[in-house]
Amino acid sequence: TNSTADSLSRLPVCTPGTQQALYPVGLVGSNSFGCMGATPGLRQQQSSELPICSKIEVLLNEEELMCDVQELASSPQEGWASVTVSQIVGEVPKAAWDILPLTIKDVATATKDSRQYGKLYNAVRSGVLDSKDPDLKKFNGVFHELYIEDGVLYLGSRVVIPTTQHLRLLTELHYTHIGVVKMKETVRGYFWWPGITKDIEAMAAKCDGCRKYKKKPPPVPLCPWPYARRPMERVHIDYCEYKGKMILVMIGAYSKKIWTRCMMSDTTTYKTLAVLFGWFCEEAGFPTTLVSDNGPQFTSKEFEEKLSKWGVKHILTPPYHPASNGLAERAVGVVKDKLKKMDVSATPVELHIGLAYIGRVYGLTPHASTGRCPFELVKQGPAPSLFPCLTSRSNQQRRSEATVVKHSVAQLHKKCQFGEGEEVVIYNNHTKLSSKGTILEILGTNNYLADCGDGPSTSRVI
Repeated sequence: TNSTADSLSRLPVCTPGTQQALYPVGLVGSNSFGCMGATPGLRQQQSSELPICSKIEVLLNEEELMCDVQELASSPQEGWASVTVSQIVGEVPKAAWDILPLTIKDVATATKDSRQYGKLYNAVRSGVLDSKDPDLKKFNGVFHELYIEDGVLYLGSRVVIPTTQHLRLLTELHYTHIGVVKMKETVRGYFWWPGITKDIEAMAAKCDGCRKYKKKPPPVPLCPWPYARRPMERVHIDYCEYKGKMILVMIGAYSKKIWTRCMMSDTTTYKTLAVLFGWFCEEAGFPTTLVSDNGPQFTSKEFEEKLSKWGVKHILTPPYHPASNGLAERAVGVVKDKLKKMDVSATPVELHIGLAYIGRVYGLTPHASTGRCPFELVKQGPAPSLFPCLTSRSNQQRRSEATVVKHSVAQLHKKCQFGEGEEVVIYNNHTKLSSKGTILEILGTNNYLADCGDGPSTSRVI
């Protein structure tokens, strides 16, 4: 009865550890009793105190239960405690707690109140559709499949939802943020209205929660670097660590020759520039292009200014994308692999000798991609110019004539291309979240400068 349910909702319970006798509690007018949903009053009053026991005895004698419940509710005893809903399930959004699902009665009422669907309702009843009516044109193709049952329009086995209930239904459907495909599969056998697929896609696209926690997109096929046609046309550099010591590694894109230098713990900008200057002077001259990652010594203002004075174009790879500097990564892998297998100690002398021997053997061994020794190829080019800045025009012409090696895998995939000013969704590798952004500049085939709106513009790769 209602009085029993109201008494149960105010019933104090015995907490574990007390010595009070446990009064019997029965189930009246419900098939469950517990932390929520036992009575209509409990569903409507979230803040009401909800009793809970560590032990429940079920009695079928309603008269005895009524007497015990009313006596306990009117005279609380010492040692008894009350538990609220929030203490049981925590903080729950009110929309989820009090959500009212869309019913057939709501659909029938909204259908008759809607101007467009009211016309359709009358047309189905009469069996005649006015094809010239702009409100009914979109129903021409399915009119003969529509019928009325209990005041509701049906298309086959699917309920036709009027316009005023579209947002309510989609909100209820997307409350747990299921994906577009799952939403389409769910409504396919239950609901219909013209353009329901586009409405589902639009709701998912506008959802801030789905966009923020969107998974990282799969990587696109790598775009290869332009083919180097002469020694020192392009070099790649990177740092690696071996037994606590830092090693600077450089490799030529054309010759595949590897340069190494043990830097110990000094990886500053000026020390790096000094080593690079020595390599450029003693070998085939200054390179046309130097590629590096976003290490602090490579992104400093001094490093950029010095390379500009030397006539070297500096390219920084996108953050969190080591594959863009893959040639240097492979060179680092070769050096570290040989050092580990040779078990070279970390002392300066032993490490210097080990690196020199690795460079000599590697340089005199035919490379798999060229079939020739790196030492042989690095000496093939013309003599280094004493005035590299004055010959930049000819170097630029050589770069423009360089052919691009086509990647066989890339031909099987459609490349994603964006234009300047286009809005995109950008994945942040640091926070592991996605946000809206705008393309500011196209840096390469798969490389863009984007403004994320939450900090400085950064280079992004798709």
